[in-house]
Amino acid sequence: MTKKTYAYIYCRVSTSKQKDFGSSLESQAECCLNKAKEYSYDIAGIYREDVSGTLPLNKRREMLRMVNDIRKFRKLDKHSKVVVLIYDPSRFARDTTIHIQILDLIECELKARVQFIINDFDGTPTGKFLRHMHSGLAQMEKDVNADRVIQKMAACAERGNYVYGRAKIGYEYASIDGASGKIQKPHSVNAPIISEAMSLFAVGSLTSQKEVKEYLEANGIVYEEGKRKGGVRKLHLSTVRTFLRNAWFYAGFIPDMTTNGSSMTLGKHKPIITVETYEAIEVRLGIRTQAYHKANQDEYPLKGWIRCGHCGYHLTSNGQGSRGKNGKSYLYYQCHHKGCSHYKKGIPPSMLHVEFEKHLSRYRCPDELYTQCKDEVLKLWKKRIGEHKMQLTTYKTQLRDVEHKLGQATHTLIAVTEPFVRESVTKVMGELSTEKSKLEAIISQKLDNDYDIELLVDRLGWLLTEPEVLWRAASLKDKRTIQNLLVPNECCYTSWGGFRKLGKPLESAEKEAYEQEKGGLAVPKRFELLAS
Repeated sequence: MTKKTYAYIYCRVSTSKQKDFGSSLESQAECCLNKAKEYSYDIAGIYREDVSGTLPLNKRREMLRMVNDIRKFRKLDKHSKVVVLIYDPSRFARDTTIHIQILDLIECELKARVQFIINDFDGTPTGKFLRHMHSGLAQMEKDVNADRVIQKMAACAERGNYVYGRAKIGYEYASIDGASGKIQKPHSVNAPIISEAMSLFAVGSLTSQKEVKEYLEANGIVYEEGKRKGGVRKLHLSTVRTFLRNAWFYAGFIPDMTTNGSSMTLGKHKPIITVETYEAIEVRLGIRTQAYHKANQDEYPLKGWIRCGHCGYHLTSNGQGSRGKNGKSYLYYQCHHKGCSHYKKGIPPSMLHVEFEKHLSRYRCPDELYTQCKDEVLKLWKKRIGEHKMQLTTYKTQLRDVEHKLGQATHTLIAVTEPFVRESVTKVMGELSTEKSKLEAIISQKLDNDYDIELLVDRLGWLLTEPEVLWRAASLKDKRTIQNLLVPNECCYTSWGGFRKLGKPLESAEKEAYEQEKGGLAVPKRFELLAS
């Protein structure tokens, strides 16, 4: 007796509009049913959905349901043949990676065969190659369509027609009279309500965004599109915040695409507020008056150099500081890594700088060693100056000899008349002139001993014997230099463990000692600290 073959039919379109108003799903299902009838397959299920072909399996409700149904069937019957009928490879997936993943799941795990109505492929190496090639063609077609849409949208924006995303709240897409395409036009119900709300907010009659939200809902704002079109709309504060910050659109402006959106230009849609109202809203929101103030780097010399001792990411700052109730700014070093257990927990610069000065004091050079090194440096310097003076005397003697020979050759050149003799003397004079130039260049390279070498050594000694004092009084640039000279490798810092080298593990005993010293609660020994 021949075993039955069970067919699962999968149909897909990209949008709900194609599902509701098109016939593609039904035509796909009809073709698959005819193929199943031709091969005498038993229909196990038909699955229809409207999702993008680039989505993975976990975001495709109907395909996931089909996979689960096949998996349940396989638990009951492991030997019957199962076929998944799909109209075309592009209906299966429009991404090569997702295509291969879902295909491997169905064929390898579920032991089912995927059969396409159009361009079916067998299991030979050539068939597999052609199947993968068609999946690549489906992805290429999707990418080409996306590029074409982006180019058309950019062209519309350059003509003053803003078509990015959904219509702004208070507007709806409508056909352009006498031309193709669509344009955003004021909604008959919502536009007057929103115009009045924005005007009241601009003059201060509505003092907050929450009051704007309540005003809009009280006046019966509705949904402009979608399944709930015409129904009473419930707003979120984020929606109110968005359309207030997009007041430029309601005043008739759109981003200028010739400058990549960095400036504004007039659009072709009809404005519902005045330019004065738009400017007043930006002032109310602080867009025009509030500017980004870069942190004063002098306040954070260790920024970007010290790492967080809990997660290993660089410590940064809180900019100009957090404002207290009294208006005073409080500066902090902070870790901005969201996975850190001490995320945005502030470390006062005064505290961190004192700890760093203590850390620098570890690099002090003993006074006896410094004195010995200073004497050796001065001795070597004096020896070098003496050797340079002796060499300089030798070069000056050689220069006088060359000048004497050059004078004799000049007299000879004047006295003789024979051409070959004059030629020979001229050649010798050229060689002597070259040698004279070299000697003058060497003599001009004097050893720079104008500055006080002892003062220079004393300054270097200050760096070696009191680095923390020098670092405290130095400018930002000099502080960074001292850090790179004495502590070239980055360090980690914790408020309870201080500074340590990168990679050195944290000791729980150090934290207990710190807690006891600060008068905090000591960690009971029968409990373990959570790993940070």
